[in-house]
This record gives sequence, C-alpha cells and structure tokens, in this order.
Amino acid sequence: MPNIYNYHNYRDFIRDSLEEKKSKNKHYSLRAFAKKLQISPGHLSLILTAKKNISELHAKILSQTLKLSGEEEIFFFLMIQCDQSDSSIRKTIEKKLNVERSKKVIKQKKVEGLSLRIKWTHLLIIVIVGHFKSLTKAAAFLEKHFQLETDLINKFIGELIQHGFLVHENGIHKSTSKRIVFSSENSNEILKSLHLDYLKVSIDQLYSKTPEDRFSVTEFLTIPKSMFPEVKKITNDYLDELTTIAEKNTIEARDVIGVCLHLNRFDT
Repeated sequence: MPNIYNYHNYRDFIRDSLEEKKSKNKHYSLRAFAKKLQISPGHLSLILTAKKNISELHAKILSQTLKLSGEEEIFFFLMIQCDQSDSSIRKTIEKKLNVERSKKVIKQKKVEGLSLRIKWTHLLIIVIVGHFKSLTKAAAFLEKHFQLETDLINKFIGELIQHGFLVHENGIHKSTSKRIVFSSENSNEILKSLHLDYLKVSIDQLYSKTPEDRFSVTEFLTIPKSMFPEVKKITNDYLDELTTIAEKNTIEARDVIGVCLHLNRFDT
C-alpha cells in the first residue's frame, strides 16, 4: 500500500492504491476495486475525477479494504474532510494534516530505507517518471529503450509508490523530494544490491557504446583523511548541479545518462 502520509489529496491516494494493485496483478481492474468498495465502476470513476465526493460509508469500507491502521484511517478521513470543507475550515485541517505528516515521514524514514532493496532500475524509473509525469508513457519508454519487461517495470513502480518516492498529484505522477542516498551507515550488503547491479550495466555499456555516448574517468588522489568530509560535500554539490541541468530539459530517447561516483579511502 502507498504511504498515505505522502499524500495531500485522498483521491490521489485511492488512485495510487489501485495502480499498485494493478502492478501486482495484471488482471486487476477498476471494476474489481469498485466491487470491493461496494460501489459501481462508474461511481468510482466519478470520485477519482472529483465529480463526486466519497461517502463516509464507502470511505470506511475503503479503509478496511486497504487495511489502514487506526492512525492512517484518521489521516484518510481528515484528507476527505479537508477536500469537502470551505476555505476557512480547510486551513485548520491542513495544519493538522501537516503536523501528522511531518511526524510520520520522520518516523518511517529509517524503516523504509531498509525495507526497499534498491536496484539501479529504481533510480532509472524515478528519473523517467519525473520527466514524463505519466506511468504509461514512462513504462513504454523503459520497455522500448531499456528492454525491461512490463511486469518488472510495474513491480518497481509499485514499490516506489509504496515507499513514497513517486506520488500522484493533480492528475500527474511525479517523483518526490525524497532521495535515495547511500552513506557509510548503510551496510555493504545494501550497497552491493545497487552498485554491483549498476556496474554490470556499465560494463555492458563500455562494450556497446561509442565514445560520444559515454565518458569514463578513473583517478587516484592523495587527500588527507581530515578533508574527506569536504570531498564528499563537493561530490554531492556536483550531483546537485547535474540534477538542476537535467530538470531544465525535456527527455528524448537517447538522453538518459547514468552517473555513478565512488569515493573509497584505501588503507596504506
């Protein structure tokens, strides 16, 4: 189930909950979801497109269907109340939601980092969805240009939605400000899950790509141990600068590049 505390609109939460179920079962549909909620598919479509409001009864059934905890159900009902209230009351409810949201995001951050086994494909999908603002277009792009199977793409997308790296807001899917970062606090096993997988892909690229499509540099430096924190900061600033450049441009078939930086202190 998607992390409800990443949402500002209850309809987006319902929509992503449906998308996650569809990603896990290709035969699952809006009709099946509506049946669980004891409403017609047409009525559910009207709720998701903001042409109708969800009733208290169906909200309760949905909460039970998604197995929301007591706190999550309260948050869900607050989002519904916020959506259906006038502007004066809405501001008060939004403050309550923001307080609860900030508490839960901080509380769950460490748990989520451990429960999602990161692979290079997760990082790629976050970037592609961020550009296309559409799961359908992103999936088609990944299938065509990276030869990824549809079921695998849907599985990874479902995981990223569940852990709050992708959200659905105002009719579009987008990446959140939440970043996947590995530090010295992460175990070697977690690092292997991502980097060894990515390095295999990089080696394949060395054999298949021409020099204009790749750039590889290896350098050994002598830097005092005391300056290592400063070096890491410079490296992070560099990645932030690349990210800023990427966000200003639209994406085409050959515009995806992989950047993997490793700083290792060798014992001498």
